[in-house]
Amino acid sequence: ARVLNLQTLQQAMAKAWRSNYHGISQVSRSMFMAHFRTLEAMMFVITRQPWIMGSDNLLLDWLDPSDEAKEKEDYRFHTIYVTIRIYGVPRSFRSIQLLRSILE
Repeated sequence: ARVLNLQTLQQAMAKAWRSNYHGISQVSRSMFMAHFRTLEAMMFVITRQPWIMGSDNLLLDWLDPSDEAKEKEDYRFHTIYVTIRIYGVPRSFRSIQLLRSILE
């Protein structure tokens, strides 16, 4: 994993997340923790993935503060969200079924 600069990440996410940004702290060399004032602010960020900084994809995982048994090594980040753009298909024909058939 490429190492991101904490200050650069903080500035980029403050700009991207706007009023939903509260802070980011560094947990390890390549792991950061985003802090939010409200659940709504966190859900804004979680549900609007993918987030990128330059050419780097940011992989997000939910952290439950009440789950004290989970160590930072337990976070695997196996899933990445991607944006899919379909060109040449009229908007009226775009559907989840069409996307599934393309991906199969």
